[in-house]
Amino acid sequence: RMLRLGQTLDDPALLASVGGKGSSLHKLRQAKFPVPDGFCLGTAVYRRVLELNQNIKEKLEDVVRVCMIDLVIRQLSFEDSQKVGAKEELLHFLKESHVALDHHSLVIRHLFQEAQNQIIDNSIETNLKTIVSQLDSDFLVVRSSATAEDLKEASFAGQHDTVLGVRSFLPGEEKEVDIETIKKAVFEVWGSLWSMTAMRYRIQQIVKEFKTITQSRDEASLDEIRSTL
Repeated sequence: RMLRLGQTLDDPALLASVGGKGSSLHKLRQAKFPVPDGFCLGTAVYRRVLELNQNIKEKLEDVVRVCMIDLVIRQLSFEDSQKVGAKEELLHFLKESHVALDHHSLVIRHLFQEAQNQIIDNSIETNLKTIVSQLDSDFLVVRSSATAEDLKEASFAGQHDTVLGVRSFLPGEEKEVDIETIKKAVFEVWGSLWSMTAMRYRIQQIVKEFKTITQSRDEASLDEIRSTL
């Protein structure tokens, strides 16, 4: 669930577990490049958080439905929309999808803020405290490493939040890990995955992929598209 950068690991699913940035930094540290010490919270940790917060999971499902509608509308070119006589209606639905995405984005980020006050999972929090103690750094930088990030096809540069100067330990000589401050930063970065700019960027990347594929599509009316969705 957590990967210490540079530790011995032969995992063919590394990219799917810690994302493009995490995977690259891990390999660079293994190769003895001067990469700062650190660790990755894998996708299993993120999925566990969603399991414990069904309200976030349900809202994410709403976002997926809106994104699918957005994608279908974008794939109908103006020429196609003229054929079905629905150009203005298509543009209207595209505008509505943007409004819906904006609303869902604000709600999701708020839900992630609320979830940070809960225990992620006892074993996860214990492991998190252990690995932060091993780093022995007074301050951390919490960054994103989405599974579709830092790839050849899509960089996602500047799309997700980075939190600087995250305090590792509570004040005092005991060196007690400041788990609440670290969790707050982690949840802020997770929430930024669902910002409007990040979601629009992902939609644009999917549209680009669609445009590279030759597809045959029967002409369909807008009503037929609605019923299919």
